[in-house]
Amino acid sequence: MAQRHPDTTFILTDLAPDMVEKAEKFSAKLPNVTARVADAQDLSEFPNNHFDAVVCCYGFMFLPEKEKGFAEVYRTLKPGGLLITTVWKEVTMMKMVREMMEAVLGEAPPAPPINPMALSKEGLLEDYLKGAKLRIEHTENSTYPFNFGSELDIAFKMCTMVIKSFIDEQVEKGNVGAADTVRQVFDRWLKEEQVINLKGEFETQENTFMLAVARKAA
Repeated sequence: MAQRHPDTTFILTDLAPDMVEKAEKFSAKLPNVTARVADAQDLSEFPNNHFDAVVCCYGFMFLPEKEKGFAEVYRTLKPGGLLITTVWKEVTMMKMVREMMEAVLGEAPPAPPINPMALSKEGLLEDYLKGAKLRIEHTENSTYPFNFGSELDIAFKMCTMVIKSFIDEQVEKGNVGAADTVRQVFDRWLKEEQVINLKGEFETQENTFMLAVARKAA
């Protein structure tokens, strides 16, 4: 997009410095792109009515204080400016993650420490947008597969990334078999849940996201 619109300024932000460093390397040859560390809940370095558009892909669900994030979008958008965002509605991997946590705890688990599904409830994203005075112009759902490759140990690490802190905490509490229990659930999925494709790769099919476009009043 930056290549197609050389007269437009693009600012890439992330809370994680290593992600910003990768963005800087990726966009090094694009003079109209800058990258910086920023908290979506506090964009005070940017003035009011500053951006023509804000794009946030799979980000809002991870904010501890989501209202602040949406409020900052409204504040920094110019009148008539657009927010384009995506959130997960269904992720097959998270069903497995829930089974892993339940197997470790022996009871229905809480939401994982990193929860991609935090805005999956029907109507929840729309409520946040309306609460931030952003007018919803378009929403649509789309589904695509996740392919984790044929290296199953790597696939296991990728699938359990969102509960790594949970596993570590359980081990610290004395549940020394927590990691093995999690792996057993993963291995059961390999055998029973039809997640290995014809190429021998770990792949899940039903991963659905919502795209929403909202506008600040002119």
